[in-house]
Formats: sequence, C-alpha cells, structure tokens
Amino acid sequence: WTAISVGPSRKREIFESYVSKYAHTNPHYLRFPNDSARVRLKKLEEYRTYFEEKGKFLLINGEEITSSLNNLPIHVNGVNMTKLIPKQTGANNTEILQKVTDEMLAQERVSGKNMLFFFNHPNFGPNLTAEDMMNVKGARMFEVANIGSNGNYGGGGRDSTEVMWDKINIHNLNKGLPLMYGVATDDMHDLESQ
Repeated sequence: WTAISVGPSRKREIFESYVSKYAHTNPHYLRFPNDSARVRLKKLEEYRTYFEEKGKFLLINGEEITSSLNNLPIHVNGVNMTKLIPKQTGANNTEILQKVTDEMLAQERVSGKNMLFFFNHPNFGPNLTAEDMMNVKGARMFEVANIGSNGNYGGGGRDSTEVMWDKINIHNLNKGLPLMYGVATDDMHDLESQ
C-alpha cells in the first residue's frame, strides 16, 4: 500500500480520474478522513490482462537498482528481470556498477531470458563519470539523455553525457571492446507537472 495525499488540488482530480477510468481493473484504495488515501499498487501480472495487446502493446517489468557512495546516488535500470537485485556496496563507483552488472548478467544466464540494463543519469547527484562506466566489464548501455534530469549538459566541471559517451566509446574502440550504446528516457515521475 502506498500513502498519498489527495487534497483539494490537481492531485485529487488525477486520483478521482484514475478511480473512474480504471474502475474495471478494480483499483484497491482506502480513503481517510484527513483527505488522504492509501492505494495498493498492483503487480505487473495483474495489469497485463487489462492492457497488453499482442503485436501492439507490451508491458515489461523493470527495476531501478539504487545504490550510493558518499551519499551520492548510483542508479541502474534492469529490464525484464526475474528477481530483485538489492542495493550494492563497494569502495568506488566502478566496483558498485560492476557488482550490479555481474548480478544482471548472472540472472540472464540462469534464467535464459533476454534482459537489458543501463546506468542511469550519471550527472544526477552528480556522481558517475565516463571513467567509472568505461571500466565496467560487460556493460553495454548508459542513459545519455534523461529528460527528467538537468544534468545532460554537464557544467561546473562535469562532462555532458554526450561527451561521456564519446570518451567511453573512444576507450572501447582503442581497447577492442564493444561499443557502449546510449539510452534516452523521459524519466517521468509526475503526471501533474505539465
């Protein structure tokens, strides 16, 4: 269950619209006298039958694996995972990223399922550098554009994510390693913002 404040605002309008529009999915929620509510978020399998359409719309599970070093976030997105990967620890960013990468690759090997993972928004925090990411064995993708982050262009001594991408791929080409692919996301957290 997730607690939300519906209050007399746009949040109330969104909440009421959700309850009305998706009544057929039997949303689970509790209202409280202080104008708040608790909503039970459904599991992916519960929504699949309502929204998937073969050849048109596919739902795929994902998880943002959240670790940190020196109180700065290290986020990695895993897609089509079979089990949770907990927060990882390490002496430096590369070690933490390597542990997550190893966990993802092991999970893919054991399950036989195709999975994707990518390092998220390196300038959020800011925390990750091109050097941190280029030295992770088995990594193939990072988020070169994140619309929800203001760190794409770098600044204040930080490389832009595009410069990071160039540095990583120059390193990989010089070492005979596979290229690192770029991922772009909207990183939407709030339906109310626009």
